[in-house]
Amino acid sequence: MAKVYTFLDKKNKQMKNQKKGETIMTLKKLKLSILTMGIVFIMFVSVAYAAYVSYNVTLPGFKVNVTLLQGTKSTNNYYVKHRNILIGPHTDGQAMNVWVEKYVNDDWVKISDTEVHYEGQGPYTLFTNPTNKGDLIRVRAENKSLSVYKYGAIGEIDLY
Repeated sequence: MAKVYTFLDKKNKQMKNQKKGETIMTLKKLKLSILTMGIVFIMFVSVAYAAYVSYNVTLPGFKVNVTLLQGTKSTNNYYVKHRNILIGPHTDGQAMNVWVEKYVNDDWVKISDTEVHYEGQGPYTLFTNPTNKGDLIRVRAENKSLSVYKYGAIGEIDLY
């Protein structure tokens, strides 16, 4: 006996196919929205994360200045961060005087107070006079004590 297809059978089959297509479209939209959220989250985390850069310098004797890090400001924030400071050879209370300078009219101008940064302490925040995104700045340092000895110094700075 041959099966007789009625109008309702045809309509039912079309509805099943339509639901299958809708399910596939819904899954594609869900995958796309999850991917989009992931990309937005990664962009947010990379912007919010501090960009510390390492330095490795020798602090000369007799309080001679040295540049720890130089670069352009990445934000309009009025500060610079300094952390993970090691000064050697190791002596108790080893420290350096640190300040920030800005390049203005072919000259370097001091834009922060001089602060003492001790080995193993911090992170320190150096507050600067108004700086704008894109300004060329540098972080300078000298040995805290008036000594004939040279000391190695390493650490990390974020110019913000």
